[in-house]
Amino acid sequence: MLVSPSHCASCAKLHRLTVGRLKLKFGKVPVLTWCRICGMPALLEVVRDYEYAKQNFMVLDDQPQVHKNIHAERGGWGWHWRLDDVLTAVFGDEHQEPCWIPPPWYEYNEAMDLQVQVLSDDELQEFAARQIDVELRMLQEWLNRKPRTREEIKEQLRMNPVWDPQEFARDFEAIGWKAPFVVVIHRKTGQRGSMLFQHHPRYYFSFDPDRLI
Repeated sequence: MLVSPSHCASCAKLHRLTVGRLKLKFGKVPVLTWCRICGMPALLEVVRDYEYAKQNFMVLDDQPQVHKNIHAERGGWGWHWRLDDVLTAVFGDEHQEPCWIPPPWYEYNEAMDLQVQVLSDDELQEFAARQIDVELRMLQEWLNRKPRTREEIKEQLRMNPVWDPQEFARDFEAIGWKAPFVVVIHRKTGQRGSMLFQHHPRYYFSFDPDRLI
């Protein structure tokens, strides 16, 4: 996961905003949006204060982070996660001008037909209940929609190292499967964790000892 330096001005500003958020009494609105890069959902909590929410999103836009263990980006979340649509959904009368526009070279338009949605309490509970299975299925479909070579997995998904089946059997013992994840034990260190895998050609990647499925 990409982490900003502790002295980063943006991180310090985000920390101040987070502290300030705790003092707000406007409440929060859960909003379901969709990532243009991978098509996976992103559930955001939007404070019911337009200027504050917009400023918070401005900071979020610049943050280096990983989304759903699929892709790591150094910024651009305002467009990736359709934050203008999120602000419009919550503050329709106030949010009139877009804050984030795509660069001329932007190539991602996944899930364009999936609409940003403000969730009620019941919808939020329902979403949380089915989120894991839905995200696993979407992740599996996305990973296998376009078979990738080892080099493409390293370059496009920014994953390294990548194991083929023989290398995987040499380094790991599989103890459970829930596609597209496999729960493993590292043979040399004894660490438990999970990995993602592509069905065909079969490759394993993104070993994470802190992520157990």
